[in-house]
Amino acid sequence: MTLKRIKLPCVLLCCVLLLGCVFHAREAHAEDVRGDDIVAYARTFLGYPYESGAFGPDAFDCSGFVYFVFKHFGIELPHGSKYFREDPEAYGTVVGRGSYANARAGDVISWEGHVGIYTADGTVVEALNHKYGVVERFEAEKHPSGRDFFVIRVNGVIPGGGRGEPSEPTTYTPPHEEITGFEDELIDISARRRGEIIFHDATACFEHWLSCVTCHPDARADGFNWDLLNDGTGNLKNAKSMLLSHETPPCMISGIRADAETAVRAGFTHILFMPYKEENASCVDDYLQALEPVPSPRLVNGELSESAKRGKGVFQRIGCATCHLGDYYTDLRLHDVDSKAPNDSIREFDTPTLI
Repeated sequence: MTLKRIKLPCVLLCCVLLLGCVFHAREAHAEDVRGDDIVAYARTFLGYPYESGAFGPDAFDCSGFVYFVFKHFGIELPHGSKYFREDPEAYGTVVGRGSYANARAGDVISWEGHVGIYTADGTVVEALNHKYGVVERFEAEKHPSGRDFFVIRVNGVIPGGGRGEPSEPTTYTPPHEEITGFEDELIDISARRRGEIIFHDATACFEHWLSCVTCHPDARADGFNWDLLNDGTGNLKNAKSMLLSHETPPCMISGIRADAETAVRAGFTHILFMPYKEENASCVDDYLQALEPVPSPRLVNGELSESAKRGKGVFQRIGCATCHLGDYYTDLRLHDVDSKAPNDSIREFDTPTLI
């Protein structure tokens, strides 16, 4: 009997110690979570569908997505965006409101009625809506609630990298081109040449991972369709040639930019993700305006071949010349040519020049 009396308290003590170890291990696991790992895991769900009330694994609403991602790392957060607004400090430390300056990878961004996960690249991974599902969007594309948002550093998360919003943002400065002479003097270069340098220079891009020439070799088209993040995912668009872009508005295959000047500046902001100096954008304008067409390699002694002449007749007879007309072979208008994909938000596309 004495042994049994001793055994029961020992068992209870062991259970308490074991539970203590389990809870301590869980707490230690949470403290070891890196914000960069949270972002990496969140990105594996890009393209997943949005479904109201869903919290994974095959579909999500906004708070269900945040809940699911953090739960994977042993961190319990509420399923419901309102809880982050009502008592954000119940789940972490509010490190910013209305500004991303202190935001780091793994932080939760809480708007009125919406939440997402911040990345080190200045974007937010979020289950956006039924149309787009889980996407990653550049921070400059403000939620309808505007600048009224919280940046919450969740308890137990080691913050990752951050982009921030410096009060005086640094701008890209193109390198000087040194032309060495007898006196080793630095010779100034033309605006056109400086624009060409900028167009080819990946250091003009945030984290230096692409340049304008990545999609526009020799400032022409690369023949690929690209899915850019500034208007959601899944709606690929054809890369247009930059040749004669200043003479054939609107720009972009969707015609969303009124003219080439607007497109160049939007490219710095939405594709290179970098602030820009107006003088640099003007140099790129000069470079693009200096581009000249090159003769077709299929000309025969500078003239159309017999086969090409027959092709010209077909081109005119079947109506291609209705839209592709004039000196630039474009009517400068948008047309519905029945090429709308399921994720496209528009039906009409720009008529590109055929030069």
